[in-house]
Amino acid sequence: VGGGGRFAGGGFAVLEATRTQAEAKEDLSEWRTRTTLRLPGGSSSSSSSEEQQQVKAAAAGKSKKRKKGDEQEEEEDKAGGGSGGGAGSGAGAEMDWVVYPGLFAGGGLDVMTAALLRAMPATMPSTVTSALDFCSGTGTLAAAIRLRAPTANVTLLDADAVALAAARENLGSGSAATAAAAAAAGAVGAAAGACTFVLSDGWAGLEAGEKFDLIVSNPPVHLGLQPEFTVLTELVAGCVERLNPGGSLWLVAQRYVPVGAM
Repeated sequence: VGGGGRFAGGGFAVLEATRTQAEAKEDLSEWRTRTTLRLPGGSSSSSSSEEQQQVKAAAAGKSKKRKKGDEQEEEEDKAGGGSGGGAGSGAGAEMDWVVYPGLFAGGGLDVMTAALLRAMPATMPSTVTSALDFCSGTGTLAAAIRLRAPTANVTLLDADAVALAAARENLGSGSAATAAAAAAAGAVGAAAGACTFVLSDGWAGLEAGEKFDLIVSNPPVHLGLQPEFTVLTELVAGCVERLNPGGSLWLVAQRYVPVGAM
């Protein structure tokens, strides 16, 4: 489909699209961009009281100087990144990453996903043998889970075919994320878990009765500029039937989003 702008003014635009004889391209290599993903470290339950107080003090300072704090956190993530970061380590990790135009957060790590990863344990319990990245995008959360629970089987679910294509490259066989997960699993004398990719708008694409020990998500809460909670509502309502006993859901949302009322 070829198109061109015909009129734009105020807060709207009128477009014309014309069907052409060009065949649809399945090869996305023309639009592929290779970059570096830097994952932040997670929290540690074994932190001393003094360390916890230092974290609280740092958080208080950031609330007063938000912009400066965000820049500092970004530099800390870069400093802590590296192939050695992973399961059992509070440090972050760094790996090659594939993105495509038009994806959420440019296909990389956004500030809310980073906040979620910092809040989650740096090492997941050994009872986590299966995990779901709901609205996975290019797989940033899944990549972190594969390092923090390297033996767990991870499912990535998203309604965006292009995002899922990037996720397959980022976490599929031969990827840097898979190599890092294999190294983390090997450190505990085990094999790395597998990745499954599901193109689906919500739970429908999963097998009936399929359950997980862990579900993680940074779900969309906007449609354009307007708040829109359909996906989040479906996630919250459906997670109970998709979690194994003792399983947990970790998600991140803006403070104004009424998650507790869903």
